[in-house]
Amino acid sequence: MLRTLYIENVAVIQRATLPLEAGLNVLTGETGAGKSILIGAVNAILGNRTSKDMVRQGADRALISALFEELSPAVAARAEEMGYDCPDGSLLIVREIGRDGRNTCKIGGRPANVSILKELGQLLINVHGQHDSQQLLDEKSHIRVLDTYGQLEPLLERYQAQYVKVRDLKRTIADLEARRSERERQIDLLSYQIGEITEADPAPGEDLVLEEQINKAKYAELIAQNLQAAQDCLNGGEEGSGAIGLLQTAAQSLQNIREYLPATGAVGDKLTALLYELQEHAADLSALSGGPDADAYVDIDFLENRLATLQQLEKKYGATLDEVLAYRDDCQRQLEALAGSDEEIFSLKEQMRDELGTATDLAQQLSAKRKKAGERFSAAICRELAFLNMSGVTFVTEVVSEPKLHRDGMDAVRFLISANVGEAPKSISKIASGGELSRIMLAIKNILAEKDQIDTLIFDEIDTGVSGSAAQKIGQKLKETAASHQIICVTHSASLAAYGGNHLLISKHSDGVSTFTDIRPLGEEDRVRELARIISGDAVSGVSLQNAREMLARAQGGVDNRPANG
Repeated sequence: MLRTLYIENVAVIQRATLPLEAGLNVLTGETGAGKSILIGAVNAILGNRTSKDMVRQGADRALISALFEELSPAVAARAEEMGYDCPDGSLLIVREIGRDGRNTCKIGGRPANVSILKELGQLLINVHGQHDSQQLLDEKSHIRVLDTYGQLEPLLERYQAQYVKVRDLKRTIADLEARRSERERQIDLLSYQIGEITEADPAPGEDLVLEEQINKAKYAELIAQNLQAAQDCLNGGEEGSGAIGLLQTAAQSLQNIREYLPATGAVGDKLTALLYELQEHAADLSALSGGPDADAYVDIDFLENRLATLQQLEKKYGATLDEVLAYRDDCQRQLEALAGSDEEIFSLKEQMRDELGTATDLAQQLSAKRKKAGERFSAAICRELAFLNMSGVTFVTEVVSEPKLHRDGMDAVRFLISANVGEAPKSISKIASGGELSRIMLAIKNILAEKDQIDTLIFDEIDTGVSGSAAQKIGQKLKETAASHQIICVTHSASLAAYGGNHLLISKHSDGVSTFTDIRPLGEEDRVRELARIISGDAVSGVSLQNAREMLARAQGGVDNRPANG
């Protein structure tokens, strides 16, 4: 429970401490004294959005701290999972708001961010503000209330996970089908490109071979003339001996005198070696100019057309024929992948049917449980409303199922009421008054409090639009709920405030320059005077004091006019 709330430099509150107790804590005070500021401070501790405008004029920062004690094992375990120790079952949360817009959060003295604060805060306190009753007018919120009452969240989470699977599969299939025309265009283009390259059937390096063949064919006469001239120079011709003959003669001449001039032997050997080399070159030239295809006809046009075809492929698909062939292989892979898209769509549709079947089954389970929970919820609310002076009101939970699935299943949930016996139930938004909304919301909060593990409930002016015996009944109901939960209630009703076990007075004063808000717990006599002030205004009389004293005695004595619930 929330043991102490400390507030410093928040709006008109310079420094204040709220000592809170188990049971029902009530806060009263004049309009504008700062009661709404306290709710804002609690919301800041719970991780809600803050503004630098809440920092008191003249101060650099606002500070709010909340000490929680006697934490439930579940809350303590979750805090420790998040990395925050809870010595002796207590936890201190601190939040600072700077005028420069900077925020700092600490849990148990360790830094925290707002999202952690929010997650932990949801387990510690449930705040029902002045405008929360208006949420009943939003029928979209009704299904969440019913699921909370029926403790259907685990089943709902399973369904929503399945629903997301189905939704994602639908989107994937729709995307694939939407791209079908584009896919067919790509298939046509890839098929054409693969066919063009395959029809040409290029071989790696073929273009280089063709260029050589074309050049050889084009300049065949010039090549033949020069090859013949080179051979004549080596072998000799009609006009005389060639280099080979002359070299052979020179080598033989030196060989003839080697016996008489030994020095010529080395030169003769070199000339002989050179002779053999020239003979090899002559044989090479003969091979180039001769051979079985030497006189064969070469179709230059065919070679040039073939080369042009290959060069066109290189211009379109790659700088070399190796790259062209690699491009064709890549196109083939893409084509196979695209061709498999139809099979993928078929497979995904089969999978979606299975997943949709599972989602539908979970939605039907949810629907059946909601209808049963709705009956119990309606009966429980009617009992609460009868106690809260609304015995003639019939509360109905309407659960309508439709085949089409949505995020929350297949149901639409609405809360209906019949204000008078014999009237057909109608939507709350059409017939409920402000006071009725407050009491219906209190009934819902009270019933839900029995289902959750949140220790502290805060009600901000739950008595709005209610007076007289109805306010008294609200006080009795809050006191009853406070037997198992800590209740903090901001109220303008003396009938309600009288039921508090701990009464805090919020007051303000001014020194002529600034306005200050003070918060202090009230003893019995001070409580009587405060209740009298609420009853009669500032002109407290003996009669109003006596009325207040009797009201307090009756409330604290536990007098209960409540009928049996059965």
